[in-house]
Amino acid sequence: MLMPLELWYRRLCRYWVTDLESSDLTPGREEQLVRSFIRESGRADPDRLGDVTDLLALGLASSGWRNTCVERWHAAGRIGEGDMMRVNCYTAWSVRQRVRRWMGDGGLAPDMPVSVLDKVDEDAVYRLMTRVCGWLVDRHRRLPAGGTLGALAGPDISAYAMAAGTVLSAFGSLTETRGTRFAFARGAAHGALACRRWWGHPNWPSTVDQFSRALDNPADRHWGENGAFRGNLPPEPPDVADRNLLRKTLLTSPWRLSPDAATWVAAAGIGYLYD
Repeated sequence: MLMPLELWYRRLCRYWVTDLESSDLTPGREEQLVRSFIRESGRADPDRLGDVTDLLALGLASSGWRNTCVERWHAAGRIGEGDMMRVNCYTAWSVRQRVRRWMGDGGLAPDMPVSVLDKVDEDAVYRLMTRVCGWLVDRHRRLPAGGTLGALAGPDISAYAMAAGTVLSAFGSLTETRGTRFAFARGAAHGALACRRWWGHPNWPSTVDQFSRALDNPADRHWGENGAFRGNLPPEPPDVADRNLLRKTLLTSPWRLSPDAATWVAAAGIGYLYD
C-alpha cells in the first residue's frame, strides 16, 4: 500500500509538476519512485532506453498539448471527444517520431541501457525540446480532426505557445539540475501515470482487447447494470461494425478513424474501461 508521501509524488508526476522540494523526499527515494512508476504503471523496463523514451514521448505530448489551455478548448466544445482522442493519439505518435529521430541523430538506439543518457548534455536536450515545441505550436500544422492548429486556437494561439514552451523549458531546466537520465525518467513516469489509456502506452493493446470484448458482450460490466450504457449508444458507424478494421486501426493509428467512428468509440467509453 502506498504511503502518503508516495501518493503525493504520484500526483505530482501525473500533472508534470517540476518544483519538487520536500524535506521528506531524498533524491535517491525520488529515483526509486520514478523507476517503480515506469515499471508498474508503464509496464516498461526503466533500464532500457527505448522503453523510457517512448513513455517520455507520451509525457511530453500530455503535458505540452493535452494539459494546457487545450483542456479549456475541449471543455468549451471547440473540439469534441472523438476529435480530441484522434488529436491526442496523433500528437503522441508525432512526438515519439521526433524523439526517435533525435536519438538517431545522437547515435542512441532503443536497446541501449538508459545509463547512456548520462553522457547526453543539456544542449542536446534543449535541441530536442525546441524540436518538439516548434512542431507543437506551429499554427500551420494540420490536425487529424481537420483544419489547422491556428484555426482551432484562434486568438488563443499565443497563450498555447507560451504554455507549451513553459512546460518544455521546465523539462530542460530539470535536466540541468538533476541530469538527463533523471529528467527522462521523470518525464517517462508522467507518461506512465497520466496516459494509460493513450495510444503508445504499453497498456494500450490490452485496452483495445478489453474494449473489443465488451463491444460484442452486452452483459460486460463496462456497460453497467442491465447494459444500460450500451443500449443508450447510437447505431455503430460502419468502421466500428467492422471489428477487424476497428481493432487494426485502434492498435496502429487511431487518428485515422473516421470522425463518426472516433466520436462513437469515445462515447462508448474506451478511455474509462475498468481495470
